[in-house]
Amino acid sequence: DEFDKKSNRWLYNILWSDPIPDDDGGTNLFGVHSSPRTASAVQFGWNITKTFCALNGIDVIVRSHQCLEDGAGFEVMHDQHLVRVFSARDYEEHRNDASIISIFKEKSENSSEKNHLVLRMHSLRSITKTQGQM
Repeated sequence: DEFDKKSNRWLYNILWSDPIPDDDGGTNLFGVHSSPRTASAVQFGWNITKTFCALNGIDVIVRSHQCLEDGAGFEVMHDQHLVRVFSARDYEEHRNDASIISIFKEKSENSSEKNHLVLRMHSLRSITKTQGQM
């Protein structure tokens, strides 16, 4: 009940809102819009992601919970500021691959430069897709 209170809607939006794909083709590629999945969450465009990252001094947001039918298990979006990853393959018969992300520090050879985090995606192909190729 606490989660559904109007005063906690911001928390619900952080957890359940979805990015608008870069190749959506519609006129609502930026800004905040109603979600087709639920009335309590929203969809957000690339400009929201980039603004959030700039205001908070971060380079990338990693998020999950959204399975894409026939998807690769991960997707880099919003000018490389957002990575969507989904770790269950063939979820609800969606023919999707599964992915995980390895995150590690890349050491700089120049001692005056900062070390950077590197994200490397690893995928496990959909069984349904694999069987379709046989």
